[in-house]
Amino acid sequence: MQALSLSSYLIPSSFVTTEQTIKQSRFICCLGHGEDREQLGDELKRLRDLHPRANHICWAYIAGPPGSLDCGMSDDGEPRGTAGKPMLTVLNHSGFGEIWSAVIRYFGGIKLGKGGLIRAYTSSVQQALELVNGQEIQPMLHFQLHLDYNLLPVFEQFFAQSDVEIIERTFAEKVLLELLVPKTKIIETKQKISEISGGTIQMDC
Repeated sequence: MQALSLSSYLIPSSFVTTEQTIKQSRFICCLGHGEDREQLGDELKRLRDLHPRANHICWAYIAGPPGSLDCGMSDDGEPRGTAGKPMLTVLNHSGFGEIWSAVIRYFGGIKLGKGGLIRAYTSSVQQALELVNGQEIQPMLHFQLHLDYNLLPVFEQFFAQSDVEIIERTFAEKVLLELLVPKTKIIETKQKISEISGGTIQMDC
């Protein structure tokens, strides 16, 4: 049984909207929780339906923990590097994971320049982050557990009654279970696995 630890991090537990006007341009920032790119797509469609006359809807997201490579951004027609990148930079330094943000811009007729745009999109996300509530994700461990078929029902019953989550089952010569185990329950889970298997299966952390 091999494990890979995941650090705890915050995720947004609320959805917030802020607005500011800079040189007659309106910047409306929306920020919330998002687990994947597909969910962001749904949110962007909703925003485009609500703001059909907006000049730009720029966005950034992090689908995993802070700093995760599972992330993305878009300038949506603004000069390259003036919107999506600064927005993502703010998210990466926020301490939040599983987070998305979109900034809707209504152009007011006065150009802000590259530096002005970067400041506008950066401050829009910063203002939203000041209002969002956070929830801490419990640190988890990812395990692979190989066991004989006759032990599968007993283990499934044990995991169903605990905080251990079976995320995948693979059936071959033996059963391979992919598990997520709360870090605080490692000792308890280790003891129970040894008890169920008569000491033939051990957790190797």
